[in-house]
Amino acid sequence: MKEKVIVITGGARGIGAASVDAFMDTGARVAVLDRIKGEYWKQEPFYLECDVTNEKKIEECIAKVLEKWGRIDVLVNNAGIQRYGTVTETTSDAWDEVMNVNLKSMFLCAKAVLPAMEKK
Repeated sequence: MKEKVIVITGGARGIGAASVDAFMDTGARVAVLDRIKGEYWKQEPFYLECDVTNEKKIEECIAKVLEKWGRIDVLVNNAGIQRYGTVTETTSDAWDEVMNVNLKSMFLCAKAVLPAMEKK
């Protein structure tokens, strides 16, 4: 993976942060799109504050990755959230939030990244 350009959503914590470290350990160039900056990375990735439910913000962040490295080789759609409650307790706003982060963001990120990936 040496010098490959990897974009990871939700890379500040948990599996995302471990993915950042694993890719960087191989010599990959890693960009992280997340609402918060990670505190526990072994090496500092290219961090871009990003709400992955916002199509315009995603496009801006991907443009910055392309400006920095000129290409994107891998997209890791890792961002995700969980809200706990029964169906009757769950509001439609909470449902929409989960669906937007966990599902819609994958579509939006792929949509933003694929044109650059297809140019290879």
